[in-house]
Amino acid sequence: MFEAVRRSTAYDARIVLVGQLTGDFVALNPAQLFLRNVSILSAKGVSRSQFADALDLVARRRIKPVVERAYRLEDAAEAHRVVEAGLATGRLLLKPGH
Repeated sequence: MFEAVRRSTAYDARIVLVGQLTGDFVALNPAQLFLRNVSILSAKGVSRSQFADALDLVARRRIKPVVERAYRLEDAAEAHRVVEAGLATGRLLLKPGH
């Protein structure tokens, strides 16, 4: 997914990687970042305050997360299997049952 994110990044943008400790190796030509003045930042995790800030950005439609598919909470095992198999290209959402 990194390459698609990099290609769609605006000029003077920031890519923030949070908690992604597994996955494919990413080959990167630094010129692809320099020419668009793109920064890449990373973090092992986030605090509650940072998470609240991110949710606020989503609520105000300043950012839009890519949700590939929503699963019922009861189907969490299936969602986990999809992630472990590397079949998800966006985020998977777990929703409580109604």
